[in-house]
Amino acid sequence: MRVFINIVLLLVVSLGFALGYFWVKLLEGVFPPLMIAAGRGTLGAAAILLFCVATRQPLRPVFRALGRMALLALVGPVFAWSGVALSERRIDSDLATLLVCIVPISTMIVSALPPLSRKMWWPVWIGAPVGVAGLVLAIGPAQLVDQRTTALGVGFIAGGFFSYALYCVLSEQFMRGLAPSAAAGVTMLYGAVMLWPLTFAFESPLAVTPRPVDWLHMTGLGLFASALPVLVLFIMLKRTGAVFVSLYGYLAPIWGILLSAAFLNKDPSRGFYLGATIAFAGVALLQWAQQRSRPDAPNLIVSDRADPRHLY
Repeated sequence: MRVFINIVLLLVVSLGFALGYFWVKLLEGVFPPLMIAAGRGTLGAAAILLFCVATRQPLRPVFRALGRMALLALVGPVFAWSGVALSERRIDSDLATLLVCIVPISTMIVSALPPLSRKMWWPVWIGAPVGVAGLVLAIGPAQLVDQRTTALGVGFIAGGFFSYALYCVLSEQFMRGLAPSAAAGVTMLYGAVMLWPLTFAFESPLAVTPRPVDWLHMTGLGLFASALPVLVLFIMLKRTGAVFVSLYGYLAPIWGILLSAAFLNKDPSRGFYLGATIAFAGVALLQWAQQRSRPDAPNLIVSDRADPRHLY
């Protein structure tokens, strides 16, 4: 049961972030980039905080940890979401999908460096490129070259995904002793508070004239592609740790390809199924190697921390 729960949660996180990129693509011509980031943060924070109130989660200790939560907000909602939103018009969507793998690779590197200095067994560094090779094959190498891709676009989205990795690692450390759901909500709230002044300073949000369907897309982005995956991500950080959670970076592109096929009539590449299988093999190798790296630690999937009493 523990294996099943953690795998389902990882799939929810990866699907949520894949939906986020999908919705941002739909909104890029309607709302300016920073407004998209601020809007999803505002809606996401409201949803998670309402959930915390409904389930009587202790919010006061999280608000007291102002410095830690503000730093998480800066690294996560501000840098990561802004980087992804700013890159939309400057990078091919297939290449952007592939670059999500920056999240797990960066998470492993940051975790292996001081001050964390977590031991990584050598197969870990084999599993990472195996996963990337699988994604390249699943997406299709020919799809990764596009004239509209610019170095600035690659820099924005690569920086955003690296911020996601730092967000995972720091969140695992900073929320110790705090309710994960409360930490998720307050972090997103602080992120929205930081993003709105930037939005009004560099963009013209009051001049935007969206249609009702655009507001529906923004609502979907805030609730199902921001609040839900971030809430589950924080819960999983307490259950399994940052390295396992970051593996969503190998699964989100697979979801993205399936979503494009379902809603945009974009056929998967010929090598999709083989590439997806190789990507999953890379994830399995990473999980196995990570456990062997820390034999004294609980398994990243079958964890003692997966007690349902600690779910929220």
